[in-house]
Amino acid sequence: MSLRVCFRRRSCAQRSDGRGHAAGRWLAPAPWLATALSSLVLNGCPLSDDYAIVRDSGAQQADAAGSPSSATGGKGDRSLRDGGDATTGGDASSGGNAATTGGRPSETGGAETGGNIETGGTLETGGEPSTGGIASETGGQTSAAGGTGGQPDAANAGAAGESTPDECPDDPTKTTPGLCGCSMAETDCLVHRYQFNGSYAAQALDWIGDADGVIVNTTASGGEVTLSGRTVSPQYVDFPNNILSELTDATLEIWVTWSGGAAAQKLLDFGDNTTYMGTTTANTYLNITPQTSGTVGLRASFSLGGRSAAVNADASQPLPVGQMSYVAVVVDDSTYTLTLYLNGEYQSSVPLPGALADLSDTNNWLGRSQASADPYFGGTIHEFRIFRVARTDEQIAESYRAGPDDLPGQ
Repeated sequence: MSLRVCFRRRSCAQRSDGRGHAAGRWLAPAPWLATALSSLVLNGCPLSDDYAIVRDSGAQQADAAGSPSSATGGKGDRSLRDGGDATTGGDASSGGNAATTGGRPSETGGAETGGNIETGGTLETGGEPSTGGIASETGGQTSAAGGTGGQPDAANAGAAGESTPDECPDDPTKTTPGLCGCSMAETDCLVHRYQFNGSYAAQALDWIGDADGVIVNTTASGGEVTLSGRTVSPQYVDFPNNILSELTDATLEIWVTWSGGAAAQKLLDFGDNTTYMGTTTANTYLNITPQTSGTVGLRASFSLGGRSAAVNADASQPLPVGQMSYVAVVVDDSTYTLTLYLNGEYQSSVPLPGALADLSDTNNWLGRSQASADPYFGGTIHEFRIFRVARTDEQIAESYRAGPDDLPGQ
């Protein structure tokens, strides 16, 4: 509501217009007077009074550039109606500090829609853990696009590992041949293993099967058995009967340190013999000789009719003296061959005159010969194994590299 303040002519100031006439004029009140008069309610001033003082100019100033809390942004010099503190342009209604459409905490432009929390803020729809942004699901600092390749996920995913080829495609239980090749369980191919340790020093305990041996005139100690090679109270190891003849194929592996001495000693001799007039001669046998004679070195022999019927697989050298060596003999029934290896290397092969089942293996000895004329073996035996398969060149080499205490592939 606008207030008009009026003065009668006689209360107006008069001055000469320079021609000797007195003339009435508008009095423009000072700002302080206009403010004081605005607080008075004066009635009865005619709207056409020449002395009216109009305060519309103050309202116009408020309309044009009002203070910060009016209807369009200010507190409102137009008092309560158009820009006051409460109704339309106050601090809370539509344009003040808490305005609905433009204030700091308003509903559509404040904290809810574009503020710090709800739609594009740092927590709710763009949080750090959700889709890839540091602080947002759909548009945080790294945005939703970062979610599928964000810092820790797809962008750093490793390449798929290479698959291991199946070397035993016909055996569903194996992908590599292992100790026994394909198509046979490991426990089925290694049938006897003697490591010369345990609580019974006079026994050669079988750690795989049930064919324990007896150690004669000496004892095992520290995982090995040492044989003197003497003829008085001879020392050797005696195994149960028929541990070879019950097999079709066989591989014999032995780790040994030879002490040297006379030729024709028998490191191993499985078979039988005949005694006639105090002399014992061999009948059937499979044996290993460290050095056969002055000109023949390490030898593996197989016979079904004594020495004259023997076939021999020879090495190019004798068994080394004073150092641990690995000797392997393979009997392959499918090819009827006898093969000799020294320290993992192939030496030679010969055709077999018969099968293992043809052996009469009632005397199965380490360190003693079927023939009484041959000297006893002198040296240390570290481990002895019997497989029921014909092991390959590669598997023999693996056994040699693994040594006497470890099984290859396990």
